[in-house]
Amino acid sequence: LRLECLGQDRVVGGLGQPGFERTLLIRRERAVEALKGPDAKARAEAARALGVMGEGARAALPALVEVLRDSDGLVRVRAAVALGRVGGSWEPALPVLLAPWMIAAGATLV
Repeated sequence: LRLECLGQDRVVGGLGQPGFERTLLIRRERAVEALKGPDAKARAEAARALGVMGEGARAALPALVEVLRDSDGLVRVRAAVALGRVGGSWEPALPVLLAPWMIAAGATLV
C-alpha cells in the first residue's frame, strides 16, 4: 500500500504487518493537522491523503466534514471525495459536489 501524504512517499506493508498501524496513525494525525494550516495546497493534499487511507482514517471524519466549508474549492472537493472513501456519510458533501452543476444551471447557492 502506498500512502502519499504531504509530499512524503513511503511504501508500507498491509494490515497486520509490523508498524503498519503506527505508520497509518502518524500519517493520519499529520494530515489532520495539515487540514488546519494556512496553505491551500497542503490542505488539499492532506484531504486527498486521508481519502487514500480509506477506513484507516475514520478518526479524521470530523476534520473532513469541517473542511467542506474551506475557502478553497479544490480543498472542498478533495475533502468531499475523501469523506466517501473514508466511510463517512455523503450527505454533508453533496452541496460541494453538486455546486458546479448548480452554478452551470444558474441556480443560486445558499
